[in-house]
Formats: sequence, structure tokens, C-alpha cells
Amino acid sequence: QESQKPVRLRFVVGLNITITAEPGQNVTLTCRAPSSTEIRTVEWTRPGPIYVFVYRNKKFDPTNQHPSFKERVELKDSQMKDGDVSVTLKNVTFTDTGTYECHLAQGQTDPLKPINITHLTVTRCFLFCSSVITYLTPHTCSLLQVMEVGTRMEETRMDETGVVLLD
Repeated sequence: QESQKPVRLRFVVGLNITITAEPGQNVTLTCRAPSSTEIRTVEWTRPGPIYVFVYRNKKFDPTNQHPSFKERVELKDSQMKDGDVSVTLKNVTFTDTGTYECHLAQGQTDPLKPINITHLTVTRCFLFCSSVITYLTPHTCSLLQVMEVGTRMEETRMDETGVVLLD
């Protein structure tokens, strides 16, 4: 007789949120408890799982937090009023781009449940400067912003004042 392996299915009931940010910005990853029952555990993770933020036993638990998130993530509202378990991710970088999941357990016996998924895209910016070899023409600079949109990359060029340059 063939041995059967258990299959784990993951269903996330709730919001599917998309956020776009620039490097250096702070972003809020939104999540709210579905009821007013006391919140026992909150886990924000990335696939792997990589622990972004864990709240357990009425306090932040840094035990398994991935080093890249140390001192960059905190509850938006430390009192978690109205079930708000959103977190603020500070000083985002391109490597923060990806999927974030919010899971929580309420009451004394409830298991950890998925609440929502957030897709974060952090754009990449590059500064290009070129010099024209003439005595009277100064060098020019433009900012190239590269953003992943689905499976394609979008580029926007801007001058030093932020005006979009047309190709």
C-alpha cells in the first residue's frame, strides 16, 4: 500500500493589499483582528517563513526575527486599539520588495490564523550624470526610477527638479 503524505493548504481570507514605496520611506503593513477578543499572538512573515515581526505574551518577541528586520519594525499602535495589528516597516530598501503575511491568534485556545497578504514593491532609483566635452556646456544629471510592475519593469527619467523627462 502506498504511503500518503499529508497536504497542507493555505487559505488567506481577507485583504490582498499592494503598496509601492521608494527607498528610505517608512511603510505601514495593515492588518486588523476580525473581532474584539484579546489578541494572543501576531506574526508578520515573508515566505520561507522569514519572521518580520512577532508579538507574543503581550510583548514583542525578537527571538526568531530575521536580522534584516531588526530595529526596523514596530506595531503602529502599541495598544492595538480596535484590533489594529498593523506594523510600520522603517527605511525600506529594494530587498524588502515581496509578500508579507499577517497571522494572528485570539483568545486562549484559538490557533494562528492568516488574516491578509500585503505585496510591497520598493522602487529602484539611479542617478546618471553625463558630461559634454565643451567648455561652455555644464554636465547634466537625471534620475532613473525603475519599478517592477507585475512581470515587467517600468522606467521613469527625471531631471534634478523632479520633472519627468520624455524620451
